[in-house]
Amino acid sequence: MSTQALPEVHTASRPRVLDPYLLSVGCVAASWLLYHLFLPVPKYPLDDPYITLHSAQVLHWGFDPNYPGVSPLYGATSAPFLGLVYLLLFFLQPLRALDAACWLGILAYVLGLVHLTRVLKLSRFATFAIIALGLTSSFAPFHLLNGLETTWAMAGIIWTLSLAAEGNPVFAAFAAGLTAAIRPDLITFTVPIFAALVYLQPAGHGWHFVRRAAPLAALPIILCAIWYLAQTGHLFPLTGMAKHFYFADAHLSFAQKIPTLTTGLLICVLSCGPLLLGIKRTCRAPLALAIAVCIGLLLLSIIIQFPRGLSVNRLRYPAVIVPMLVWAVAVDAARSSSRRLLTVCLAYTLLVPLPFTLWAYLHDCRRLDSSLRATAAWCNQNLPADAKILAQDTGYIGYATRFRIIDFVGLKTPEAIGFNREYTWPTAGRDRAKAVSALALKEHADYLIAVPTQPEISTLPQQLTTLGWQLQPLKAFPPYYVLYRIQPPQPPP
Repeated sequence: MSTQALPEVHTASRPRVLDPYLLSVGCVAASWLLYHLFLPVPKYPLDDPYITLHSAQVLHWGFDPNYPGVSPLYGATSAPFLGLVYLLLFFLQPLRALDAACWLGILAYVLGLVHLTRVLKLSRFATFAIIALGLTSSFAPFHLLNGLETTWAMAGIIWTLSLAAEGNPVFAAFAAGLTAAIRPDLITFTVPIFAALVYLQPAGHGWHFVRRAAPLAALPIILCAIWYLAQTGHLFPLTGMAKHFYFADAHLSFAQKIPTLTTGLLICVLSCGPLLLGIKRTCRAPLALAIAVCIGLLLLSIIIQFPRGLSVNRLRYPAVIVPMLVWAVAVDAARSSSRRLLTVCLAYTLLVPLPFTLWAYLHDCRRLDSSLRATAAWCNQNLPADAKILAQDTGYIGYATRFRIIDFVGLKTPEAIGFNREYTWPTAGRDRAKAVSALALKEHADYLIAVPTQPEISTLPQQLTTLGWQLQPLKAFPPYYVLYRIQPPQPPP
């Protein structure tokens, strides 16, 4: 690989110690054991993981009792992660399978961080600091345990950059392609990084590298696209499109978006803190420039498609920026004899975002899990078997019950996308109730799970009443959900 790949590094010899990869496996195993001593039954701070779990179960069953005729790939953003959970279900109970898929992602991510420190030949302190930063910066701890594909996406990013730093551009290209397959929006990572890898090839070897590496990078993306096409008729998951039309905040005027965008960007910057300086200090390296482009494109895609996605669910979407920033700080630590930036980043992370992130994770897990379980249990005990339930958060209710579920966001009920495109999107959310009403009439829904705590649908029951629906509150499941019996508008005499 070209000497332009990384700035010049200065390393110190170290005595041989216990193999760091085996040590990392042991540490992750110990962390898994400690985590489950506090949370014997896996809990998640989001409802979305249960969509993946339910879809993996449907792949086993061959039919879907909650969404008849709907492919299990609907609602699943990450086909590889869904496939992993599906495989683990051959050996583990459902919640344990999802839990194992997440912890395997954590292990892959940690091993990637270790590999990076070995490639750069960092000192022991720098090695510890980089691994700690990768695991604790911003809201990383929250998303390492959020039950989604985030851990694997972060692992793909750090392995891509680590392999590139090692001088294995072909394997780095494959890892970059796999990263985009794991989380499709990270095509904004794959393309700039691949371009940087091409640029780093010796003169006259760029085309040869493209011929070797491009098929490998494209392979996992193509395989996922084929699976989606066969199952859904589309080359990519529709989860982004469903949220785009449902939340419809991208249709607001720029002046109306300013508070959301300002808040989201400010939270991102404050959560990362001095970690952002790593890109500035390594900006002459082509890979660092590619990462800067990656971050810009990722944030821009979120802003264009789903502005509130900058900060929603504790920075769920920008969380993948963390390993990119950690890579830059690691490169800076390798080339510099000063530990100042590394020390400042570690101190800031441990003192500022980490305490809040740990509290937020436990807080969100406890409150959401209690509401989800109570809602599903009450419905199982009190609703007729043929009940049709209209809901926004459809993950756990689909996993824990066998009722017919109607997802008015559109993740698991594709018809909702069309109604939201017709009513919700043009009015920037004001006529969302009309979309919900039209879907409920089409699907003959007779129950509604409302979420009073979410601003965009807190007034949905009242709006449905205005449209002629009759709503009878049956049960509240604080702090999130309220169940209503609903009856459609009466036709005029």
